[in-house]
Amino acid sequence: MGVRIISDSACDIVGNTSEYLKIIALPIIFGTEQFWDCVDMSHFEFYDKLVSSEVHPSTSQAPPYYWEEAIREVKSQGHQAILFTLSSQLSGSYNSARLAASEFEDGVYLIDSENVCIGQKILVEYAVQLAKEGRSFEEMIEILEEAKKKIRLIAILDTFKYLRRGGRISHITEFVGEALAVKPVVTLRNGRIELMGQAHGSNQANRVMKHMVEKCGGINHDMPFALGYTGKDPHRVQKFVDYTVDFWDGKESQLSIGTIGGPVGLHTGPGCFGGAFFEK
Repeated sequence: MGVRIISDSACDIVGNTSEYLKIIALPIIFGTEQFWDCVDMSHFEFYDKLVSSEVHPSTSQAPPYYWEEAIREVKSQGHQAILFTLSSQLSGSYNSARLAASEFEDGVYLIDSENVCIGQKILVEYAVQLAKEGRSFEEMIEILEEAKKKIRLIAILDTFKYLRRGGRISHITEFVGEALAVKPVVTLRNGRIELMGQAHGSNQANRVMKHMVEKCGGINHDMPFALGYTGKDPHRVQKFVDYTVDFWDGKESQLSIGTIGGPVGLHTGPGCFGGAFFEK
């Protein structure tokens, strides 16, 4: 008997082929049209539609049945299942998974990642690593519940526009931010997105991000760490990698760089990039 991992697609692990991991797609809704994240709408296709659409999209949770079906498949193979969702403070995905998990007497455990996108991604990747090592179900639960408290996510947005479209800020704040070329710098705290500060231009935003990494005591390179970006241009992320080369302690080759999908991208818009890591 082993352990298998099931996560919603907010973890932004694309093209998964691991026998240890199953992904539950989240729906993305543009008016009367519904798409499934990374199933019938890729990350790049999402940003094309986001920019061109007059309707601001929304997202929702996958029905409990989808989770239950994945759990039954795992258990039918003689395994136990650990489930992950994006923060319960940001989505109903946790409640959907909780309802599905409640249908099983044992061998199923649900973890609220208290994170999203690359922050959730590195936690899921760590869980897969532990499962491959043959750690027990009980041991993994204890390790992962403690590890998630050490995840730090920092992101720099290119514009206030999509935060305003999603009802997160006022028109006045957006106008002032755009006029002054201010870049919002955000993080997750207690499962909620918080504005850490504002930076005038990309160079200052990079410095703010670098300062916050240092403030956390640096990056634990023995654990997964990742960068992510929204839109179709990874140039700014690579520029940040070059700027912060001293962070990676010669382990740039282990740095995961990937796209961030619709569940988060609808709030940030294209041009956002961020980093997630376990603090030392």
